[in-house]
Amino acid sequence: MQIKLDPAKHLLFLDEINASISAIDGELNRLDASVKTLQSAWSGEARDAYRVAQSEWSRSMRELRAFLDHAREGAADAGRKLRAADEGVRGLWD
Repeated sequence: MQIKLDPAKHLLFLDEINASISAIDGELNRLDASVKTLQSAWSGEARDAYRVAQSEWSRSMRELRAFLDHAREGAADAGRKLRAADEGVRGLWD
């Protein structure tokens, strides 16, 4: 069995995760700003229903962001460990 890490592809993968996290952060910020404007124009049940729905959506997006952050950390750690193992094996042959 052979496990091979392509460092360039691994870094690209980490960059893509970072870009996804940044995009989620940007959307959450834009949504929060829009919601403040919209909620001031609504009243009663409409405002309350929207507040609940938006709160649930925001919570879900924060959970997704946390998952991506955790995945990025795991992928970075796996890359470090694979590189260290590769260097260790090479050291056996030197």
